[in-house]
Amino acid sequence: MQVLVPFIFSLALVGAEVVTVTKEVKVPYPVEVEKKVPYEVKVPVPRPVPSYVEEPYPVTVEEEVPVTVRVPFPHPYPVEKPVPYPVKVYVEKPYPVPVEKPYPVRLEKKVRVPIDKPYPVTVEKPVPVRVDKPYPVRVEKRVPYPVTKEVPYPVKVPVRVPVPYEVVKHVPVHLPKSAT
Repeated sequence: MQVLVPFIFSLALVGAEVVTVTKEVKVPYPVEVEKKVPYEVKVPVPRPVPSYVEEPYPVTVEEEVPVTVRVPFPHPYPVEKPVPYPVKVYVEKPYPVPVEKPYPVRLEKKVRVPIDKPYPVTVEKPVPVRVDKPYPVRVEKRVPYPVTKEVPYPVKVPVRVPVPYEVVKHVPVHLPKSAT
């Protein structure tokens, strides 16, 4: 038994009409059909704007001129020179410490102890509990939601190209009247 389900696919373009294609598709294999609709796109072209400029217009020119600057400084000019000198720095060094005699240290160690008589051990088992009323429990579940995706598409821009073509020029031919 095959069941046919209507499948609707719509394509919306910027500045164009919405085109909806409806097809009957078999249930196990969904098919998407995409239809591309060309439309005109206006492209702005920069054009020169005429502007009026006065004929002798003023131009400012900056010119660097050297100027001598006198800086006063003392004649016996002091110069600082670093001189190395020895410095004592404290450094920690390990040194031996005498211990009078060894002291006891306690260590935890597991030892097996024999048991004369086995004793019963109780094990907790899950016990079914009867619930009179069912109560709602919240479960986090991801819910799919539609996301718009921008898909680039080719745009045809009309460009005028001059095409050379031939013009047939008719030249009148004069025949003498005696030949006709």
